[in-house]
Amino acid sequence: MTLKKGMIASIGVGGVILILALIIQRFPVQTEPYYIAIVGPMAGEDRENGISMQESAKLCLDRVKKEGKLKGKRIELLYFNDQNDRRTALKIASQITGDDRILFVIGHFYSMSAEVAGAMYRRSGIPAITASAASDTLTATNDWYFRTIPDNTSIARYTANYISHILKKNRVSIIYDKGDYGASIFRSFKAAAGELAIEIPSQWSFDKESKEGQRQINSIIAELRTLKDPGVLYFATQAPEAVQILSSVKYPGTDYTVIGPDTFCSSSFITHFNRYPSERRKCGYFTDGIYAISPFLSEMGGKTTHHFVNDYEERYGKKPSWVACCYYDAMLMAVNAIEKSDIEEALGVQKIRRTLRDRLADHTSADLAIDGVTGKLFFDQNRTIKRPYYLGYYKYQKLTPYFTQYTVSGEVAPSERKKVKGVGLEDERIIDNRPHTETRIVYVGFDLNEIENVNFERKTNTLDFYLWFRFQEAFDKQALIFPDAVSPIQLGDPIIEDWTEPGNLSTFHIRSDFKETFDLSRYPFDTASLTVRFYDQNRSRQQMIFLPDILQSPFGETTHKEWMPSLFGWRGAGLKCFETIKTIFLSEKISAPFSEYVVRVLLKRDQAPGLAARFLTPLILLCGLLYLSHFISGKGRGPLGILYTGVTLIIAMYHLLVHTHFPGAAMHMRYIFYMLYGLAFLSATITLVALFMEKEGVNLAKIRVLRQAGRIGFPLLLFIGGIALFLV
Repeated sequence: MTLKKGMIASIGVGGVILILALIIQRFPVQTEPYYIAIVGPMAGEDRENGISMQESAKLCLDRVKKEGKLKGKRIELLYFNDQNDRRTALKIASQITGDDRILFVIGHFYSMSAEVAGAMYRRSGIPAITASAASDTLTATNDWYFRTIPDNTSIARYTANYISHILKKNRVSIIYDKGDYGASIFRSFKAAAGELAIEIPSQWSFDKESKEGQRQINSIIAELRTLKDPGVLYFATQAPEAVQILSSVKYPGTDYTVIGPDTFCSSSFITHFNRYPSERRKCGYFTDGIYAISPFLSEMGGKTTHHFVNDYEERYGKKPSWVACCYYDAMLMAVNAIEKSDIEEALGVQKIRRTLRDRLADHTSADLAIDGVTGKLFFDQNRTIKRPYYLGYYKYQKLTPYFTQYTVSGEVAPSERKKVKGVGLEDERIIDNRPHTETRIVYVGFDLNEIENVNFERKTNTLDFYLWFRFQEAFDKQALIFPDAVSPIQLGDPIIEDWTEPGNLSTFHIRSDFKETFDLSRYPFDTASLTVRFYDQNRSRQQMIFLPDILQSPFGETTHKEWMPSLFGWRGAGLKCFETIKTIFLSEKISAPFSEYVVRVLLKRDQAPGLAARFLTPLILLCGLLYLSHFISGKGRGPLGILYTGVTLIIAMYHLLVHTHFPGAAMHMRYIFYMLYGLAFLSATITLVALFMEKEGVNLAKIRVLRQAGRIGFPLLLFIGGIALFLV
């Protein structure tokens, strides 16, 4: 075989291998999938919760695939609608256990559905994970059921502590459903109330499964209307029954303090209220002031939570509920069990399910935990994840964190509880045998007045704005650090103070210079971001969290979307306010997360298309001159020399002018100048070669071919360069 044939053969084989690799990458070999069943209220009154389950499961699976963690294993999701009904749940459980393809169950949503279905899952040996069914017995008596939220005993204990120590109330009347969910919460709350010396003057119950259920509810409504002071009304019920009672006894002017369990935190709770004309006419007519104990509030999460919230909002255009957060973690644990298990079809479905169940059960301590949206994911002895419940507060149908929350500060053995007598260090309290810190929530608002002195060379700007804080307990405002301020900012006396509910309000007027890193690389289609940041240097995130104030402005309705201060050459593009987590090293080896509040004023360059036209017009004319040079004969060598020299000098001077105007900016537009330098060099080279060929007496036909190549190649290279610039 000759060298030429060998090279051709090698190129051919290499091309075939490359094509096959691309085909395999684009269309990978499809392995047999592992199926996970998602069971919940996919239709009907509670379908919003079912939709959240579906959305979070899809997002989790897509993210895991993107991160390449499944190692060739393929997972498919199957959806089942149990309608939150016991009988329907039993039928679906029969379908699932009879399907050898299904390895995991995510759900059910209600405890009563999970209990009856769980008995079949246990007999058939299929692992199940719920993120909403909180019945104590569900996981305690079924070693095939796992849960990514605390149980009903925990919710009752946290509720009692919030009522006693945070809301400062000591009289609570209870309304509960006699079913498993309500009855278990009632028993646990009554025990916790006894420990905290909370008086229970009244208690009512109903059985919604019986024929007498509606009559019992009507009787509760009638009795409540006659009571002057029932104390705090605590509901241990599902949302529909609670809404029916509250819509009959709660209205503006009543002084009931109402608090409910996790069923008050779902979107269906508000949906049920919106059926009443009063709530539709005035947002919050019934719901304003209602407290709810939530398994999770995304505002209380860490960096993993923030990333999840951003991804969820970007994909689905809405904020994730606690249902979405907790079911994302349930799906994450199921996928992790599949990923970490060596399972083959030859093992048989029963052994595969057992392997996956055992893999789940391995997560029994913080050292073996998975980093989830809601925190560290690991199970206690009853296969339940223990973490705090959070206290939410409704205003304008929005559930926001109350001003004080409990967060876990460490672990305490039961034998040590007597030594601390219920209260440990300052701001600590023992709940569920663990010390908890009281975390303060401070809501922050921002109103922009004026932008001045934007200096792109010095990278500074002047901002004039109002900054307000809404809080319950006073904090040291002088401890706030503004890292972007040119000079330290000291907050003086507030210009507005309001001590009415919800929370205390202090408003400050600030005018100061701030540092900023401007990115002008996309001129004239660039944007600018003016940033104000601050954090409390004395309190870590476990002690204080700054959150955007979505309730109201001291100046009336916020209008950030409707106006922005005018700035020469720029126009307002929006305002973003959010919390980030800043890690600060307290010593060489010790660091702690701090809550940092960030305000970003977004600007876009005004009249960008016109600026682009003015910027490009001289370059287009110079490009045209270069192209025309390919049509000038060799007799014009003098004019051609002047043309190339002049065009190159003009390009260089224009380039220098732009660089001086944007010092230090790595502009993408600089590539246009590089492209023109190249085209000028190409044109001059072709001309010189043609002149040399004429001088040497080369055939005129060859010279014409060279010139024709220049005439065709110039616009082709210009087109390719333009596409490349666009991609950059």
